Amino acid sequence: MWLTQDGDRVGKAQTARRKGKNLSYTWSGFEQGTDATMCVRFKGINRAACDKTKYTGDRASF
Repeated sequence: MWLTQDGDRVGKAQTARRKGKNLSYTWSGFEQGTDATMCVRFKGINRAACDKTKYTGDRASF
């Protein structure tokens, strides 16, 4: 599987873990910006899970 941002691949292909019906993987943090379309694509199938980023305001520093 791999992650795309606005159609461009972000990073290299990764292996996801399956637990029951769920697939999971965590990418390291990076700045996506606002209104970016983020998709997870899967090898061997022509499907993707996508969502659009949105601005949620400034975050408190710890």
